[in-house]
Amino acid sequence: MLKTKIRTLYCESLGNALKQQLVEQEIPQNEISYYFDDEVRLISAPAISQILKGKRNISLDTVDALQETLSLPNVKSVFFPNLHFCELLIIQLTELILTDGFSSTKQLFQEKKKGIQQNLSTLATALYNFFPDFPKEETSYQIADSIVEWLIDFVALVAQL
Repeated sequence: MLKTKIRTLYCESLGNALKQQLVEQEIPQNEISYYFDDEVRLISAPAISQILKGKRNISLDTVDALQETLSLPNVKSVFFPNLHFCELLIIQLTELILTDGFSSTKQLFQEKKKGIQQNLSTLATALYNFFPDFPKEETSYQIADSIVEWLIDFVALVAQL
């Protein structure tokens, strides 16, 4: 259940961040493409629309297209656009744990809530650094599943605050 909620939370947050980048760079949804064998391949506008709403997994082809179209330096920057994105994700994960976590974890996070807020940048950096520039994960669902695994580290970091 927590895995599904984290997947939804992550995909919606990522969709919003990608949408913002497209708007800032004035790139229409129907112009997201990548090169394959000297051929331009477009990602369909309906597929991009679903991704931006957080309703669709981002496949490897789409990751390549987003990286190329948005002129991003690596794959990681598609899945984690910036540290601010990670900070928002930490806030959302904290809220999720406070509402849906195990009672002992809820209690810990309630006690450390102020510390989490004060160390938001450090926690976001820990999440960001958990993934290499070219992660083994190839889709947004796989990234979300790895975030679930990272929660153990997150709880340990919060306990140290």
